[in-house]
Amino acid sequence: MYSKYIKLSTFLPLLIFFFAACDLRDIPDVSHIDVSLRIDRFEQDFFALDLTSESFSLLPLEEQYPEFFPVYFEQIMHFGNLADTLQRYRFQLNRFLANQAIRGLYDTCQAHFGDISPLHNELEDAFRYYRFYFPDEEIPRVVTMITEFNFAAITTDRVLGIGLDMHLGRNYVYYNAPELNFPRYKIRKFSPEYMVPNAMRSWLMGQFEKGAQKNDLINHMIYNGKILYLLDHILPYTPDSLKIGLSEQQLDWCADNEAEIWAFFIKHELLYSTDLLEFRKYINDGPTTPGMPAESPGNVGSWVGWQIVKAYMQSNPGLSLDKLMAINDGKMILLQSQYKPGKFGF
Repeated sequence: MYSKYIKLSTFLPLLIFFFAACDLRDIPDVSHIDVSLRIDRFEQDFFALDLTSESFSLLPLEEQYPEFFPVYFEQIMHFGNLADTLQRYRFQLNRFLANQAIRGLYDTCQAHFGDISPLHNELEDAFRYYRFYFPDEEIPRVVTMITEFNFAAITTDRVLGIGLDMHLGRNYVYYNAPELNFPRYKIRKFSPEYMVPNAMRSWLMGQFEKGAQKNDLINHMIYNGKILYLLDHILPYTPDSLKIGLSEQQLDWCADNEAEIWAFFIKHELLYSTDLLEFRKYINDGPTTPGMPAESPGNVGSWVGWQIVKAYMQSNPGLSLDKLMAINDGKMILLQSQYKPGKFGF
């Protein structure tokens, strides 16, 4: 039977949750690590383009953002092929930049994020931990952007882009616009506190791509679990709710029903399924998980993968994070983790 979560208090669970997720003895001192993080306001430079000037050119912007420029124009915003004539491209940009709603969105982002020093400080701390665990990895150039409600974060090999318009707060009026059709479970996460977790998750997924031997559910679960486990170390003071995008109540439901969730995967023989259309509902966001009680959250497969990885690392305390990420056999991690929810009470 699935137990029904009833919230009796808010203060005590928060304390328990914080100290359970954040064992101060395991957090290294990274204050001496210099990452020299750079954040550039791409959206400001982009919206400052003077399309009426006879000497208009995209070259200065392209030179300022050589790697990000083509990604933003061609792949994110789909303005067209950069090989198109300047006149045609100018027309496309004018339609976008002169749009009153887009200008209003830009102004709102500037009002909310005029000062990005808090973002800079949080990201710099995160990348100090990242460099502590991965000293040979490159620190990206960070750019802020507006994507017309399409991307919270994107990565290239050397750039991390953060979508300001996807973090304006759950009460931002246009998130509820019918034409955007955002479900409530997504809108809940369109808040500033998710900005750094979203950015770091995106960067980690770009640096450590899936390399599973088999494209089955357990490998997807373990991969997502490994990314979340990295976030535990790179964002050690960040609540689990922000790392995975579930509310505290939903996390408590998962913990209370962990054995039942695992039994569900076993009973329906899902772990080694290679039917992506069937199993993706267990590893993607959603209002709930089909087949489970209505109060269950989406993405429970990723949450279980997280618990399996934690169990595996507890069984292999000397294993470094880079060695963990090099293991592409999810089944092996599962078997060696000795994960048995209910027996050990993970």
